[in-house]
Amino acid sequence: MKRLQNLTNLTNYLTALRVPGLDDLKPLRVVDEAQATSRLARRGGTQIVIARPELKQEGTSDSYVAEYSTAVFVLDKNLSSASTEEREDSQFNNLVNIACDILTKIEQDISSGTSELRGLDLVGTELFPVSSIFGGWNGYSMILAFR
Repeated sequence: MKRLQNLTNLTNYLTALRVPGLDDLKPLRVVDEAQATSRLARRGGTQIVIARPELKQEGTSDSYVAEYSTAVFVLDKNLSSASTEEREDSQFNNLVNIACDILTKIEQDISSGTSELRGLDLVGTELFPVSSIFGGWNGYSMILAFR
């Protein structure tokens, strides 16, 4: 296997990722905040934004450890100024459930040996709420680490 093949495989997997029950929701792949803001500018409704995976390798050319990481954003347009706490709670609860579905799908695909994820394990997850990012979106950011 080529040294960077797992990076290519993980990128291909994330490009094709679909949330069960939300099959029409195609993730947007981005490199940075400016690109995410631009791609979300004319969109509405729930969106999934995935940062292109990064790679960190340590060791020698014969023996190294590779760690891949990416950020997955599950977002909805910021509620208007007429928003209530109940509407905001509902919005965030819906989005965290979608984030959970994404994480569950990835875990299941790793366990089943999906070809793009073969040889990778999910070794870390961070989930935190975000507000008014990328030009006015709320939701969750999920940092995933694979080894």
